[in-house]
Amino acid sequence: MSGASEDELAALARAELADELHAAGSLAHLVEGPSQHQVAADLTGGKDSRLLLAVALGEGIADQFAYQTVGPAGLPDVVVAGELASRFGLTHRHRANMGRHRHTYGERFVRFVEDSGGMRNAWLLKGPLARPPEVRVSGPDGYLIRSKLRSDERLLSTADLELWIDRLTADVLGAVRPDVARVLRQELWEELEVVTPSVVTLEDRVDLMVQSNSSRHMFGLLEELEYDRRALPFASHCLVQTGWALGGDRRRREVLFERILAEVDPWLLDHRLASGGWKTGDRGSATPLSEKGVSVPPARRSGPVDPAGGSFGSFLNRAGGDHRRLVVDDVLSGAAPELWEVLDRSVVEGALADYEQLTNRARRQLFGAATMAQWLSTTGR
Repeated sequence: MSGASEDELAALARAELADELHAAGSLAHLVEGPSQHQVAADLTGGKDSRLLLAVALGEGIADQFAYQTVGPAGLPDVVVAGELASRFGLTHRHRANMGRHRHTYGERFVRFVEDSGGMRNAWLLKGPLARPPEVRVSGPDGYLIRSKLRSDERLLSTADLELWIDRLTADVLGAVRPDVARVLRQELWEELEVVTPSVVTLEDRVDLMVQSNSSRHMFGLLEELEYDRRALPFASHCLVQTGWALGGDRRRREVLFERILAEVDPWLLDHRLASGGWKTGDRGSATPLSEKGVSVPPARRSGPVDPAGGSFGSFLNRAGGDHRRLVVDDVLSGAAPELWEVLDRSVVEGALADYEQLTNRARRQLFGAATMAQWLSTTGR
């Protein structure tokens, strides 16, 4: 695919997604219940499910799927998904919740840490997410064909990459002991240096690392552990090759999304997203990160949280209510002494006491600490 034009790469990606959609639609005869003869399809206010919707519309098979969104009625994802379905006269179902697990969150927390070998943050284990039996499709793994990098930033030098690592590894709570933080940062730097050839650009190195981690997360045992889903985001070797052939700058500008959506119906590109925006208009406006600098994000919120606001991910993070916080509190209160060789106990305890005011990033860090504590308890070390 080297040297292929944007038009050629967009055509390849669209054809690949269309082929997978046709294959999924052929399973409709297996569907029973309220969506009989229609395969369920996730629809949110985000980019990846909209790309899948665009391809289905372009193929003339959009009405073969029953679109669904989970969350409270005022959630931006629910509102925008409803607008998309209404625009094209599609069946759309809004589900206020996702059912209940037969096991408590604490039991699931222990099992998650054991089954994932303590290698994934239990923050990813959401609230009550049990799904009914269904044949369902989800959007493609977007990081195959777009970049994790921000649209207004470039990584052109070692100094840029060092700042990107600083931001990625920022300890917002200040809980990690400095000597440990230095080791962790060095390990990440070595991963970026070792796993990619020196001829690969810095932006390609970052995207490759993110894509590898995302693929392990989305397409393995962990995906089922975290979400109890029975559907996987669309991905294929062809999509990986297509995304890689784009190069870092065109992945960052999301050119495949722009071309495919505009070809099917420009309204899909113009209509709002649940959060954020498209990067397609940022041609030539990106600045090297070393010229912008980075800052550590705050650990605590500046105001109250809207219970119906935020992204779908934020809704999932709230879905477990106090159960999640209480489990984390319990696990950390009984943590082995070895944990406090890595983390500052007084900082962690202070964060637990101030949990309601913590940002999601700070809460995620607390869950990481609890994951470590549970793993130490499991292994006896």
